[in-house]
Amino acid sequence: MQRIYAPVDDPTLDHIDQEVREKDISRAQWVSNAIDTYLQLAGSNGGADPSILHQELMQLRTDNERLWKETQQLKKTEREARLNAEQLHGEISTIQEQMHQAQLELGSARSNATIQQHELEHYKDTINQRDQQIFVFAGPCWPVDTINQPIGVATDDRRETRGAEETLVEILELIYREQRIAGPY
Repeated sequence: MQRIYAPVDDPTLDHIDQEVREKDISRAQWVSNAIDTYLQLAGSNGGADPSILHQELMQLRTDNERLWKETQQLKKTEREARLNAEQLHGEISTIQEQMHQAQLELGSARSNATIQQHELEHYKDTINQRDQQIFVFAGPCWPVDTINQPIGVATDDRRETRGAEETLVEILELIYREQRIAGPY
């Protein structure tokens, strides 16, 4: 058996001595095992130099660390996106609730407008009936051709013309006073 000698610096020798103690082998056995391991690595890698393999390993570790950092950044971005999505979902829910409330208010307003329209038609009918009653009982107070004219429109220059709203308000007040005095029909 041949002997091989190699100079080794103190930190490397301390490291070798520590492993020798842990494995309970001699330095010669440790060096022999290291050489066998080196040769096996070189043989299993097509004769590639293990130092080149070490460089490749270090490059792979560097790439792995870079990819890990990118993965962490992507996870952070995903968490932020999820939080933003949840916030937007809450805002959408609030807007939908406001929209639903506005639709309910719109429906109520339409219903009220319909009721008011029916009341207006009722008042117009009541006014026409009163006009007919006045005409029948009291005789014509104004020219006959103005009976079917819209309120506030005069057919001759002698009549005073007033706005339809003023006339309508006066007639409604008159009807209201008569209903309070006479009671319901």
